[in-house]
Amino acid sequence: MRSPRLSQAIGRFQAMGHYQAVGHYQAVGHWQAMGRSEAEGLPGRVGIQDRATIAGHCAPGVRPLARRVAGLIPTLTLCLLAACSDQGDDPARPDVEAPAITLLSPNGGELLLVGSVQRIRWSAEDPDTPAARLRVAIELLLDGGATEPIASGWENTGEYEWVVPNQVASSARVRVTVSDGVRSASDQSAATFVVLQPPPPGENLLAIGTVSGIAEAMVDVTLSLANDNPISSLEGTVAFDPDIVRFVEMSLLPRAGARDLSVDGGPSGTLRFEITASVGTPAISPGAGNLATLRFELLPPGNRSTALSLGQTVLRDDLSRTVEVTTQNGSITVGDSVTPPSLLALIPARTVIGDTVTVQGTEFGETAGAVRFTAATGTVDAVVLSWSEAEARVLVPQGAADGAVRVAVGQTASNPIDFSVAPRLISFATDLSAPGKPLQRGGCQSCHFCFNGTGGSGDFCVNTVADVLRGGDHGPGVVPRQSAQSNLLRKLLPSPPFGDQMPPGSTLRTAEIQDIRDWIDQGARDN
Repeated sequence: MRSPRLSQAIGRFQAMGHYQAVGHYQAVGHWQAMGRSEAEGLPGRVGIQDRATIAGHCAPGVRPLARRVAGLIPTLTLCLLAACSDQGDDPARPDVEAPAITLLSPNGGELLLVGSVQRIRWSAEDPDTPAARLRVAIELLLDGGATEPIASGWENTGEYEWVVPNQVASSARVRVTVSDGVRSASDQSAATFVVLQPPPPGENLLAIGTVSGIAEAMVDVTLSLANDNPISSLEGTVAFDPDIVRFVEMSLLPRAGARDLSVDGGPSGTLRFEITASVGTPAISPGAGNLATLRFELLPPGNRSTALSLGQTVLRDDLSRTVEVTTQNGSITVGDSVTPPSLLALIPARTVIGDTVTVQGTEFGETAGAVRFTAATGTVDAVVLSWSEAEARVLVPQGAADGAVRVAVGQTASNPIDFSVAPRLISFATDLSAPGKPLQRGGCQSCHFCFNGTGGSGDFCVNTVADVLRGGDHGPGVVPRQSAQSNLLRKLLPSPPFGDQMPPGSTLRTAEIQDIRDWIDQGARDN
């Protein structure tokens, strides 16, 4: 039978209801316990394990939680260890891996015509969820930040046939998001594409794009062609304000084929281009796509824009006949220069997935940006708990890997700082102070075991977490989250700040010292 105090404490957890490990309780699932005897219902299963620790499996959709249970005997901890989802025939199977998705097309540079049918293609997988159980949401990202849903809850078939809506855009992207029911991941077009109205039958459309950027940056603007005729060559002019942007260069893209490009002018605010074909070069087949990019430097100050106006445009078909063409102009907007954020410290710089990290620096801005961790494929954004001009608190995201962390604000990103993922949460009771563990095997307890909080060498005791936190003659034993500032760790390393390196003879293994470092950086928990 469960003791009355255990039943009472578990009852409290049931009454409080729902939990999610984000530093405070939030509703996502419900737990009941089964101790040594069974309990009604089976949202979660809990059993008593060594050192009076309660560990369990969770119901579908419940995320990890490890919390001390108030009111129980001091060494009794309730640990909700596994994040689970409804997978296969085992609903208690832990969902410990996040899914991953890569958008294959459209991936940037395309010219899409309103009303045309396009295939959005992606590749998605999850190490511990069958591919058929993944669900995909698709969105269209338009000029100015507007978002239009395309599909939601779509099966992970790898493609979706999309009728391009009547949403003309000069810089659009597609974003795909995959979910396994617990975690999700997103990817979007690597570059922008253009959405245009189709030209009337027998006519052709030449369009120049619209972009924006900050002063002193470089931007690329696309020159796109939707043609009903086979096109051999084309020429034209682009006019712009030379006080706002400076023309740098023009480059042909694969759709132009093996053609020659000549460009004149630019400093005066008008450039002339010719795209010509040698004898025998195939014509540009009817269709739609980008032909070239024009690179401009954005001149300060910001908060200005200039039109990009196409003029004197001539298209010739495969028989060198001039064919009808309409044009669509674009623009460039120059924003104010932005000082990029500067990253100064991560506290801690190593901990487990799901733990809290404090990011310190400057120029973060008042509006929350993103904190990006290195992942196995690219980067993954952390969940932001709080944000200020000089500090952000985030959760280490699922999928994070050893590598760099950066703060991104708008179109700017900070310098990187190294971060590493600890393999597990270190327990003071199980991993550090138990028989054969560092504090016993290294002889620490022989000199620093105390009675009623006193009696240890240097007045420093290691009986309990509270003793270690309190410290001794030289101040606190540990500074939670800051192992490099903690006397307990500093005394275990060469050249400590006071006295000799401990333990005498330096008998602790490197892995044991790392466990102590990880325990401090994980918050010096009483676990």
